[in-house]
Amino acid sequence: MNAMPQWAFVNNEFRPFSEAALPIEDRGTQFGDGVYEVARVYRGTMFGLEDHVQRMLQGAAVIEIEHKWTVDSLRTIFKELIARNDQQDGIVYWQLTRGTAPRNHVFPHGVEANLMAYTRDYPNLSASWENGIKVIVTKDIRWLMCHVKSVNLLPNVLAKDAAARQGAGEALFEREGFGVIEGGSSNVFMIKDGVLKTPPLSHHILPGITRSYVLQLAAAAGIPAEEAYFGRQELVAADEVFITSTGIEVMPVVEVAEAVIGNGAPGPLTRTLQQAYEGKISETTGGR
Repeated sequence: MNAMPQWAFVNNEFRPFSEAALPIEDRGTQFGDGVYEVARVYRGTMFGLEDHVQRMLQGAAVIEIEHKWTVDSLRTIFKELIARNDQQDGIVYWQLTRGTAPRNHVFPHGVEANLMAYTRDYPNLSASWENGIKVIVTKDIRWLMCHVKSVNLLPNVLAKDAAARQGAGEALFEREGFGVIEGGSSNVFMIKDGVLKTPPLSHHILPGITRSYVLQLAAAAGIPAEEAYFGRQELVAADEVFITSTGIEVMPVVEVAEAVIGNGAPGPLTRTLQQAYEGKISETTGGR
């Protein structure tokens, strides 16, 4: 495990991590004018890279960021970055902003986008995967384009900090008129009477890569699933609850807003999906 990466990538070149920096008038820094992605690395191999890059490209197109990057060019960069840092297990983080220009709310055209990327270790979550976590529920105060993985994350930061201060592993957002939408950095699922349910894709939630994989794995396992909204009361009455993301994978939830879920332990269908997801990782990368 590497305590600190040795190399980062910034605007067309690899630089020592300690020297890597973006210009002071980078629009991502001053306006949150950019998109980002995080992909897992297992045994030195990136997992789900093409899905992550495609989501980034779609998000960049929605907010009209002009850039030159493709799946192939980014794959080449990330492969070398992983090799330079000898990153066997962890993450690759990358961020694309509109570029550098004199500060002005009206965004410039013809400016080269800024791209930076680096690798990091990821904490061992074995105990949480085994025992489950508790989550809080908080009011959703985010903007109306949550389907774009934007670097505008202050509401998420505040919610997740509140969760941490209460000893919880995640904060779930509750949006008026819709119910519990998703987590601060995760998608949410519930199981009731053998049926898996998760909120439908819309501009209110991020189209999670792991969310998509889990729905595919559920179908393959014969677990009926539906994409539908649910409120806090329905959620706390569920037989099983779990959240998903690139980092936490399939994470059991055993307590929601101080209400115990089921018998207070990860349920059987959650375990089935955890194992199926582990199998997908192994098929792609050879395992952890």
